[in-house]
Amino acid sequence: MIDPKSDKAAAAQATANLEEYLNRKVRPALAAHGGGVTLLSFADGVAVVRLTGACTSCPSAGETFTLLIRESLLEHPAVLEVRLEPADDTEMLNLARRLLKNKRGEISNELERILQESSTDGD
Repeated sequence: MIDPKSDKAAAAQATANLEEYLNRKVRPALAAHGGGVTLLSFADGVAVVRLTGACTSCPSAGETFTLLIRESLLEHPAVLEVRLEPADDTEMLNLARRLLKNKRGEISNELERILQESSTDGD
């Protein structure tokens, strides 16, 4: 019989090991460009990640995922597959707001209206 407590402990340890691996092998390169990666889940050899920071809007994000993140994680002995979860719309809107702020730190009413409309278009 499988002990659920030992399974949870093993899963937590595997996730912690993978987080440490990301800290050593992947995150420094992403951070150098203002980006990052979050490990959303890791189970049965499948790592699910999401790009963060500048990586969410970078035109090279696909290449970054494939050539840096995916390839690096597949070198880890416990990882069999890597999946990319799309960026959260909220994070993209917050990034747009930061980029569009004027010198006083305000977003014009018109820009805010456009951002609000774009966030409800997918609903």
